Amino acid sequence: MPLIPLIEICNQHCLFCAAEGRKDDVSFERNLKAIDRELASGAETIILSGGETTLCPDLFYFIKHIKAKGARVELQSNGLTLSSPRIAKALVLSGVDLFNINFPSCDSEINDMMTGTSGTLNRRSTGVRNLLMNGASVRLTHIVCSLNYRRLPDFVRFAAETMNGVRLVQFSFLKAMGGVLKRPELLPSYSEVSPFIIEAFRICRDNGINAITDHIPPCFLGEYFNLNVDFMKTISGENTDISRKEKKQLPACAGCRFAENCFGPREDYVNLKGGAEIRPVK
Repeated sequence: MPLIPLIEICNQHCLFCAAEGRKDDVSFERNLKAIDRELASGAETIILSGGETTLCPDLFYFIKHIKAKGARVELQSNGLTLSSPRIAKALVLSGVDLFNINFPSCDSEINDMMTGTSGTLNRRSTGVRNLLMNGASVRLTHIVCSLNYRRLPDFVRFAAETMNGVRLVQFSFLKAMGGVLKRPELLPSYSEVSPFIIEAFRICRDNGINAITDHIPPCFLGEYFNLNVDFMKTISGENTDISRKEKKQLPACAGCRFAENCFGPREDYVNLKGGAEIRPVK
């Protein structure tokens, strides 16, 4: 699905920001042309991103424009402005089909550290609850890094207990790009994360929460290997061109039972961490 960054301005300063230094052209004219180009190419869903998307002054115009063309809208946000009941309700009524909320931690101190903010955990939680109260479909995207991976199971429990109605969590393994290139210590190894993400998947299952993950190969996911996004896309026949460009199978992947449904680790991960931990699943 095409992703359109509408704005560079953000109300957070995330350590892991993949948009840092990207310097997108975010003019109204460019955004409209990019949206129309994707719609003309047959895109059924447009992902609106940022910066913080809800700070874009033309956001409601773009949503209305996309919906008028018969396409779906996924809105990415950090959820802070949605703590306003008025803003949350207006966006739900605008026709957004899926709110993808970046939710980095259930721990206030870690939340602040990761996002470069102070005391925003409650605002983010309130924003999600405001969406849910207005009938929105919400996905939580949980960026997995060295600061929070040990608390992945706690995060699922927190979501189940405090944001009843969330039915999908994506655990997105940190990309070695943007702000991470200045702070490589933020990138944990697949092996370190593996037992915690497997436990988090188990708790999701027990609480009726759907879960998926990206940027960590299925060989590190135990019995939940099929929750890897690339694995799911190849099984369903979805387009995987972007994933194939970002990832590469290593010699160690030869003979792995997942080879047809996995494109290997991200190349930027291997550049930072190497590939010695990769082992084929027979």
